[in-house]
Amino acid sequence: MSDEDWIIGRAVIDIFQSDPEQEISRELLIKFLTDKYVAVYESSAEVDEILLYESALKWVIDSSN
Repeated sequence: MSDEDWIIGRAVIDIFQSDPEQEISRELLIKFLTDKYVAVYESSAEVDEILLYESALKWVIDSSN
């Protein structure tokens, strides 16, 4: 399992935990990962962590094409 897979999986779990009735869609996952990416970008000193979140977000966006 790649780190990007873990990030995406964790995002799905976090969405379910915040609202178990919420239907998970690609758009919701993109919004959630974008918000998480911005939070990590603003607070992390680890460039590798930022790049992992960016990569996971790009994967979800690109998979819709």
